[in-house]
Amino acid sequence: MGFGLPRTKKEVAAIGIEINDDLVKAVEISQNGGVFSLDNFAITPLPSLTLGEGGSINGKILTIAVSSLLKKNGFGKHPVALCLPNSQVFIKRIAFPVSTREAIEKIITDDFHLHFHFSSATEAYFDFAITDKGKANSTEAIVVVSKRKVLDGYLLALQEAGLEISTVGVDYFALQNFFEINHDMGDKTNILVAMGKTAAIINIVKKGMSLLNHNFIWQEGKSVPVAISEEIVRTLTYYNANREKDFAEHIFVTGEICSAETIAFIAKNTGFCVKAVNPLSNRLRFAAKTQSLQAYTLLADRLSISIGAAIGNIEQDGNNKPHQRTTSGGIVFPKQTS
Repeated sequence: MGFGLPRTKKEVAAIGIEINDDLVKAVEISQNGGVFSLDNFAITPLPSLTLGEGGSINGKILTIAVSSLLKKNGFGKHPVALCLPNSQVFIKRIAFPVSTREAIEKIITDDFHLHFHFSSATEAYFDFAITDKGKANSTEAIVVVSKRKVLDGYLLALQEAGLEISTVGVDYFALQNFFEINHDMGDKTNILVAMGKTAAIINIVKKGMSLLNHNFIWQEGKSVPVAISEEIVRTLTYYNANREKDFAEHIFVTGEICSAETIAFIAKNTGFCVKAVNPLSNRLRFAAKTQSLQAYTLLADRLSISIGAAIGNIEQDGNNKPHQRTTSGGIVFPKQTS
């Protein structure tokens, strides 16, 4: 799920860029015959003070960092899928008394100030994906919102680097794209966890749908394995109380601080089968010419979000409709409210 600019043709290649507190991560993905190829990847530290409080950024520093990273590592000229930090995105599930996209969009626009901390929709970008059409014209949708001023800062910085921004994604759903490409879980309900240096994201998914998602900031005084195990149990307790007979079966983890020891600890303390997300599959193959497979294997946990963002970008068709495989992961560029 994310945001995307209108396109007139289906893309066969894309660059995925994830920007977080201290790193820029980039990948180059192409598609041929239903198979995705990882053609290039790179990571670079962000200079201090590039990202400030409240979503402010030093655009010039970010432009130089991204431009240098792509040029140094020989990236091609492709549309870019940008993945924003979770701290810069608001996500809310809302039940609507209508069923059409047009009617839902009108309600969101008219009642924007009631659902989000903005005086009106003109201060933000937004888009949504319908997740459940219930009875009696009740429709549930996930609404994704980004502050206009913040997102414009990121877009301008990347455009100054000579990039064509095609979609703006959300970590939760980029991770979901990466997982679904590398795992065929059918109708099973699974928990996806990505662990970063300062926070983790949790996404419960089934058949391409995100059923529950949130992020979790690490607490001082607690080890990562203990903290994430406790948070998974809390998340599942809440989820199971609201979903009848639809219990999660596996936990899949990734992220830059994911380790075999952490996986074993989570399994022991949650009672679940816990596995690392596969870095490659018969639908995602390694094809980089200047980097080794070993290098990618070591970095795969850090690149899962940017890979998922690029895959989601490629799978959007010319009408900006989500690919069927990623129903909840297909939201495209926030509505151009005015």
